[in-house]
Amino acid sequence: MAPLPIRLYPDPLLKKVAQEVAQWDSSLQCLINDMIETLYHSPGVALAAPQVGHSICLTAIDVSRSPRAGENHGLIILINPRIIQWEGEHRFREGCLSVPEFLTNSVRAEKVRVKALNRNGIPQEFHCEGLEAIAVQHEIDHFEGKLILDHVRSPRDLFRRKER
Repeated sequence: MAPLPIRLYPDPLLKKVAQEVAQWDSSLQCLINDMIETLYHSPGVALAAPQVGHSICLTAIDVSRSPRAGENHGLIILINPRIIQWEGEHRFREGCLSVPEFLTNSVRAEKVRVKALNRNGIPQEFHCEGLEAIAVQHEIDHFEGKLILDHVRSPRDLFRRKER
């Protein structure tokens, strides 16, 4: 396992629609392991495959690392995720590993139910709230070629990130 380089905006791969995962093999398992390693070496709580150069619908999410985590599932791997239910609305200051210099105010569903396949291709379903729900929506945006910058409605919703 090795941390992978994270692609930064305006890398064109980040704006491309990702393909669904159709084959489970050792290379997929290696990518999942490398993505987990990359996530844990980053300041983020989630990572999508397009951010590390693979235009497929695969994400690793672990919001438990954040003080704003609330109830969560710990590390989850979602392959070909689909949100099947959402509830409420939450305005949230959101960042992205691929847009490290900025934060945006985004409006996201407060709760989501997501169906996905796990790393072994077995269907699973999660009910996510708060930061975890936001992370799921954020990562699915990556599969659609969307970044946090695409959610900016006004210049007042874009903020330069303070030095870490």
